[in-house]
Formats: sequence, C-alpha cells, structure tokens
Amino acid sequence: MIKKQNLQLYFFLLIFIVVAILSMMVLFPFINAIALAFVLAIAFKPLYYWFNRHLKSWPALSSILTILVIFLLIIIPLTLVFGQIVRETRDIALSLMGADSSLLLSGWMTKINELVGSFLPGAGFDLASYTGRIAEGLIQGVWENFSFVTSSTLSLLGLILDAFIVAITLFFLLKDGPAFKRSLIHFSPLDDDLDRQIMAKLENTINAVVRSAFVVALIKGGLTALGLVIFDVPNVALWSLAAGLASMIPGVGTALVFVPIIIYMFFTGGIIPALGLLIWAALIVGLADNILVPYFYSRGVKIHPVLILLSVLGGLAMFGGLGFVFGPLILSLFFTLLDLQRLFVTKEEAS
Repeated sequence: MIKKQNLQLYFFLLIFIVVAILSMMVLFPFINAIALAFVLAIAFKPLYYWFNRHLKSWPALSSILTILVIFLLIIIPLTLVFGQIVRETRDIALSLMGADSSLLLSGWMTKINELVGSFLPGAGFDLASYTGRIAEGLIQGVWENFSFVTSSTLSLLGLILDAFIVAITLFFLLKDGPAFKRSLIHFSPLDDDLDRQIMAKLENTINAVVRSAFVVALIKGGLTALGLVIFDVPNVALWSLAAGLASMIPGVGTALVFVPIIIYMFFTGGIIPALGLLIWAALIVGLADNILVPYFYSRGVKIHPVLILLSVLGGLAMFGGLGFVFGPLILSLFFTLLDLQRLFVTKEEAS
C-alpha cells in the first residue's frame, strides 16, 4: 500500500511539474506585460480603493477608471514621447550618415588634437586614428539596425497587443485582488500569519522601488529637459528620457547624458552655453540628485549601489527597457525575502 501511495504521489508530481512548465511556456511570451500589470496593480491600488470607496463598492467600474487614469497619465504620454524619440534618433542617424558629418567630425578631431597637443607636446596624438573605425562601426550599426527597431519593437500590432494584455490583467488584479491574495494564502504551505507578513513586506518593497524610480526619473528628466531648452540643445525628448533612465543608475546618473552633450556644445555651440549647461547639471540636477535619491530610496530596501547598477544592467539584458524597473525590483524582493527568512526560522524554532 505504501509503495502504491508513493507511486501515485510521484506520478502526480510528474504531471504537476510538466503542466507547470507548459503553463510557463504559454505565458512566457507575455511575461513582461503580465509583470508590468502586477507592478501597476500594487502601485495604483490606493487609487483603485479611492474610486471603489466613492462609487459605493463597484469594483468593475473602479478598475476601469483606474486603468483609464494609468493610460492617460503614463502609457499615452510615454508612447507619444517614445514616438518623438524615434524621430529624433532617425534624424541623428541621418545626420551622421550625411555628407557634412565627416567635415564636422574632422573639425572636432582637429580641436581635440590641438587641445591634447598643448598639454602633451610631441606626443603625436591623433584622435582620428583611434576613433575612426569605432565611430564608423557605431554609425553603421545604428543605421543597419534602425529598420529592425522600427519594424519589430515599434510594431503597432505588438504595442496594441501588449497594451491589451496589461489592461486586461490589471483589470482583474484590481477587481479580484483580495480573492487572489486569499487563494495564495490558502495554497501556501506556510502559516497564514507569516504569509500575510511576507505579502505586506513585498508590497511595501514594490511600492518603494517603483514610486522612487518613477518620481526620481520624472523629476530629473524634467529638469534635464528644462536645461536643454534654456541652452538650445536639439533632440530634447531623446536626451531627457535618457537622463531620466540614467538617473536610476547609481554612481553615474545623469552625468552619463550631460557629459557628451556638454562636450558637443563646447565644440559646436560655444564655450558659454557649454559652461551654462555644466553649471545647470552640477547645481540644479545635481542638487535634486543629492536630495531626492537618498530620500526616496531610503524608504525601500537598503542595497549597495554596485548591486543596484548590476541589477539595472542585468534587467536591461533580460527585460529590455522595463529592466530599469524590474532589475532593481527583483533584487529588492530578493533581499526582502532574505530578511523575511528570519521570521520563518524563528517560527520553526518556536514550534
């Protein structure tokens, strides 16, 4: 009898594992959209509760209104900005492939050679010989891959499908969130109290990471855009979004964007605009960096900046653009679970 029960158990586990793997394979093509819906559901749950409270507990309508607010405030503006970025990227690629680009680059090379030669006379420094092949390869790569980016990543059908999956998943997560949480607690082998503590801490971590990343990127991207407009720098949307994303990279931040722009302005727009943008980046954006980032990220899980940097890079490799949020979020959840394992160990020792 015991052997028969063991055989039945092993057979059931085999079926369960196979079906679980197949289920993951079915959902894997939409994993980014589903994960984004989970994050948005947790981040905007207070707004959903506000609608539900004022609508006399009408969860379906409250979910729809919450989704509309999310799309109006986040998805649609980001789509418009992304479209502008594509146009600006195309213009940059076309200008780099234009006939005048070689003359412009040649002028830059000459100025840099003269600047280095004034500090290191007789060194025989020739920047063109070092960067010519690299620049040519980068320009050619941008040009060859631009059609791929516009035809696949920016596919209208793909965007509509992803938006639909996010919306429908978000609708049911908001509407049936409490029931979904009760189901997780029911199927979890842990004690119910420990399950609730884990869910509460994970929810707080997601809120801290997502809201911190969004608010910091929005403010610093906006300050960058204002500075670029003041000093008449082209392609404002592209550089502002890049600055907002770079602001989430510790140790580098918006300097990753400002340094090449200031160098560009120094050789094309004059010394005074370049110095003005340098002062703006150091004082205004830098001050916001020193105040906002510690304030918001101190409310979440304490993680070393090097690990945050690696999580951002790894997230980009795994999830694409969403990796800027998903990478640090996954790492924060991991450290939260490490902290929570003490609760589990304490519970086991007490029993």
